[in-house]
Amino acid sequence: MRISFLAILVACIGLSAFAGEPASPAVMNAAAASGMSSDLTLDNFLTEGWDQSYTPRVRADGTQDVELRRVTTASLKQEIGLTYEFENDVKSYWERDFHFVDAQAEMALNRRLSLAVADSYEWINTRARYRNESGMQAAFLGRLQLVETEHSAYSFHLTVDTPDLGLRIKVTTLNYGLAGWNDLTPFGLPRVGLYYSVSESVYLGPPTGSGIRNDLTYAVSLAKTWTGPAGMRDFTTFIEAFANSALDGRVEGRTNSSLTAGISLPVGKSQTIIVGVVIPTTKPRGYEAAYELQYVFHF
Repeated sequence: MRISFLAILVACIGLSAFAGEPASPAVMNAAAASGMSSDLTLDNFLTEGWDQSYTPRVRADGTQDVELRRVTTASLKQEIGLTYEFENDVKSYWERDFHFVDAQAEMALNRRLSLAVADSYEWINTRARYRNESGMQAAFLGRLQLVETEHSAYSFHLTVDTPDLGLRIKVTTLNYGLAGWNDLTPFGLPRVGLYYSVSESVYLGPPTGSGIRNDLTYAVSLAKTWTGPAGMRDFTTFIEAFANSALDGRVEGRTNSSLTAGISLPVGKSQTIIVGVVIPTTKPRGYEAAYELQYVFHF
């Protein structure tokens, strides 16, 4: 599994290297004069974007790299988000349902780098004879824009999650990976985006009950944007396939997967509401279904 993960990383970096031909100096100068964003590639990684203020790219064909639920975003964001998740009918002898609330703020320092901080609160409603439990956790994220062109985007992210002592989670989680996005309009699918991401989590600290020290998360999504700037801006429907595989421990090789269907609904010029319904596809199911609601303010 570790070899496969490294192979995926190398393949993604290779794809990003050829995501688009660097624009000529004349084209880049014209783009700068017109206010358009110049292309960011691996070829100009050290020279382009670091001294430029972040502005969301507006693509000519209207396809946008919108934020979804399970797939890691491939573009930098400048936003504040509030998320609520509810897992219904958890298949556990003691746990009945699970609630999760998260507040996150991400700030782009320039067109190449953004930093984010998040704070989450989780609580578990238990079955009879068991006491309800809750806890809090903080997370810190850095996102590096490797490639951003008219039809593609790639980024690398690194996240550190602190322990959640309230739920007796004593490990610190280090997560790193790559995310990609491609506009499928040139392939005859107008305003359709292909999203994909892969990441590895490393658990530092006392061993967990399952003994897992490393796991792999991967996701792929298709999203269709239905309205343009003159309508509801970027009303989008999406479907995501998500999976998590244990790389070691007593459950090495076990994979849990799910499908998410959702909508991204713009509200005004700077707000978005994202709604998703998650259905587990691994049997036996760990829960009956999960429901997700996110509010995002873009600034």
